[in-house]
Amino acid sequence: FIAEREEHIFKKSLSKEMFSLIESIRDEKGNKVVYRSTKAEIDARFVELGKLMYQFIELFKRYDYGMYGTLKTVFEQQYSLSGDKTILPIENEKVSAKSIQSPHDTDCHYRNKDGNKVKGYSVNVTETCDQAKEEETPVLNLITDTEVNVVSTSDNSFLKPALEHIGAYGHAGSRTKIRAQFRRTGRKQPCSNRQKNRNNRTGTTSKTPQGSNAEEMEDQN
Repeated sequence: FIAEREEHIFKKSLSKEMFSLIESIRDEKGNKVVYRSTKAEIDARFVELGKLMYQFIELFKRYDYGMYGTLKTVFEQQYSLSGDKTILPIENEKVSAKSIQSPHDTDCHYRNKDGNKVKGYSVNVTETCDQAKEEETPVLNLITDTEVNVVSTSDNSFLKPALEHIGAYGHAGSRTKIRAQFRRTGRKQPCSNRQKNRNNRTGTTSKTPQGSNAEEMEDQN
């Protein structure tokens, strides 16, 4: 958003502190800020980012093109605004799994299943797994169905449509195996350092409902 409105932002009457925060966002990647900061410093910065976002929302509400809608939605999902205009982060457990995870793909979701944290989408692949008996010709097995949905979709919701497709294509008599894989921004395992570095270069760091931090909010800004 800052890059999109840069020409106009610096013409606005913001405080020195806000301009200083804007410059720091432009000059330093969010992951570096988190690496060198304590939890208290990160929490304080997260609040400051909320204040900056709210000022942007108010200043540009008549010009709601481009990334404005995304910025406003992220603010509403991550912060509360009291009657006296006090801005506070929403408690982690109250942030929806459907909240925006990436400014580059606002449709992807978040899921935390048994500590396995995933952002993005689930790809469910259904395949037959018939086995030939001894000395018989090998059996040809086929992928009978694929389905992509947001990662917050429950696993069992994939089962019924997958089985319906099996019957529709004449594989009802075959044994089937259903397996789920994560693609796009979603990963079944935590990101490796190599993947994190790649994400930082491509700007795919995402906002999560659990463990919200300043690094991810700066990517939104």
